Amino acid sequence: MEDARVGTALVYSVKYRPRQHALALRWLKTYGLQELQESYHAALILARRHGCARWLLDSRRAGPIDLQVTQWLTQVFLPWAADQLAPQVLRLAVLCAPARLEQLHTDAVVGEAVAEAFANPHPYHTRIFTTEAEAVEWLRSEGSPVSQEVATLSRDPSAAKNCSLRAENAALRAQARRVRANRTAGSQQTADDDQQQQVSFRTVFDSSPLGQKITSSDLTIRQANPALVAMLGSTHADQVKGRRILDFAHPQHRADWSRAQQQLWAHEVPYFTLNTCLVRLDGSPLWCQVHSVLFLNEGQELGYTTLINTTEHTKLQASLKRLYDSQEAVLHMAAHDVRNPLANIKLAVELLRREQAGETSTYLAIIEQAAAQAEAIVKDVLYLGQLDEGQLHKQLLDFSAYLDAYLDTHRLAAQAKEVSLVLELPSQVVWANLDPNKFGRVVDNLVSNALKFTPAGGRVTVCLEELASRPRLVVQDTGIGIPAKYHAHLFDKFSTATRKGLAGEYTTGLGLFITQQIVRLHGGRIQVESRENEGTTFFIDL
Repeated sequence: MEDARVGTALVYSVKYRPRQHALALRWLKTYGLQELQESYHAALILARRHGCARWLLDSRRAGPIDLQVTQWLTQVFLPWAADQLAPQVLRLAVLCAPARLEQLHTDAVVGEAVAEAFANPHPYHTRIFTTEAEAVEWLRSEGSPVSQEVATLSRDPSAAKNCSLRAENAALRAQARRVRANRTAGSQQTADDDQQQQVSFRTVFDSSPLGQKITSSDLTIRQANPALVAMLGSTHADQVKGRRILDFAHPQHRADWSRAQQQLWAHEVPYFTLNTCLVRLDGSPLWCQVHSVLFLNEGQELGYTTLINTTEHTKLQASLKRLYDSQEAVLHMAAHDVRNPLANIKLAVELLRREQAGETSTYLAIIEQAAAQAEAIVKDVLYLGQLDEGQLHKQLLDFSAYLDAYLDTHRLAAQAKEVSLVLELPSQVVWANLDPNKFGRVVDNLVSNALKFTPAGGRVTVCLEELASRPRLVVQDTGIGIPAKYHAHLFDKFSTATRKGLAGEYTTGLGLFITQQIVRLHGGRIQVESRENEGTTFFIDL
């Protein structure tokens, strides 16, 4: 069974009955025009799938007959559905509650609309019943066409209010005759009404702030309102009319839109809604929400589409996401990176307790430098983590002197771990344009990682080279190396390639991600070579 939901309330159900080769469409509560359209489109899809032209329509719970709904059904949908199911003849057995039958006589407008629908020649056959057994029996029969007859109504005695079946038929026939008699006299009025409706539609179409268009089956734009013309960056409708809407689709979104259009025109869906991107005539993107349906116009099927410009909303969402991601990255980076300078401060304090007073000034300088590093990390949180190139405070530095000074704090850690920390510098001065604070984190992360994974008696070498007039920084250790299975994820954010250091040091998986981001902001590249139990080497080319 195929059910459809509108909001959270079950409104209708559609089921194919293979034994009867019939389709049953039941409404479980009062519906509006949109729900009715959805239900009938769903029924047609199922009917086409099974080649079924016998429909049982159960409207006993549907509430009063609505004029707009009746006109759409009899004038728009049923002729179209009959054409879709041809050469089979569409037969409709309508189950109707007594109250709805009474409405045909008490509501003159609705009664005349229904009578006119039955009076006109139609490519489908319709009868009204009050019991399902009679309706099913009629669908099974191969009776003569009744498309130009007034439908036969049958009601049970308790609901008939002493009106015989013959009186019911006679009343509807009389209404049909009145309609036919008034048709000639009212033809001019109908034409005037149609013209007024066209004028009203054109007024709404042209003045709507939403982009609107009408397309033919090959997706060629036949009409476009001024709002759509402006949205597409055009100055005149002739620049848009005659072109296929897919010509404006962004290459990355064309497939989605094409698939949605194919499903709509194949009647696999009654309508579609799509969030997509178009390309304006000047090449700029136009983000929009698209709503498309089909309709009949003088026997021709056309597409009607409304476009809502969501470009600013999309930009705002993207900006908020970037802001959130950058804040998250910096907060985690701060929590990760602030540990290294604080650990050096604690180590220097411990050494101060042990050493003689004459060496106090040296350790105080180390504490001061480590505290400055921690302060720089905290400041980045206040900058909301926007680590773009515009926020780098670059200076032209003697790279050799910079490294020598920056490694002072790590020499203490290396000494405590009984690991040799060696700095190899070229004989000539190597200049580099760096942000000293941010690039210092690159040095901190690589050297601290090397010390974590190098056992006592090992060696960590920091080497500065100059290749093709560009500086290269190499950090090499003789530690335990990195297993090959981790190599592909070393620079991931919150990398899964995290391990505790040899002394149980905790790692978050952020250090190498942060290192790579800072290197990239400096226009550089970082690479790694490592073999398990042989050591690791990082190369940074600036």
